[in-house]
Amino acid sequence: MNYRELGKYIDALTNMANWTRTTFIRTFYKWKPHQVERKVEKLAAHPNIDHIFCAIEPDPGRSHNHLHIAFAGRGITRKLISKTMGVSESSVGNVETIRSKKHMNQYIAKHIPNEQQYINGYHKIY
Repeated sequence: MNYRELGKYIDALTNMANWTRTTFIRTFYKWKPHQVERKVEKLAAHPNIDHIFCAIEPDPGRSHNHLHIAFAGRGITRKLISKTMGVSESSVGNVETIRSKKHMNQYIAKHIPNEQQYINGYHKIY
């Protein structure tokens, strides 16, 4: 995908689901794409979750990183996320409401272009 197509891609992701919530997961270890796949696939299989947008973001000045996750679904809580993914509830940030399609568009736009700056840039839709 070239840079000119990025806006269309972001719009398509924004419109592909009724995105309702966002959160982040910060652990004491560095996430690798295969770990994210395994954990988020468990989460995507939960009956309350219809779609997931997930991106890895590095922590500035540290060797760690964290996950940003957006959900389409219902009844999504920190407890549900931590239990399903097998991470500590204290590692899961507050689950926030997505206020509008514009908000979701900005959320996705923040993560996709940044991937080009990072060696281990990663995002995936479930």
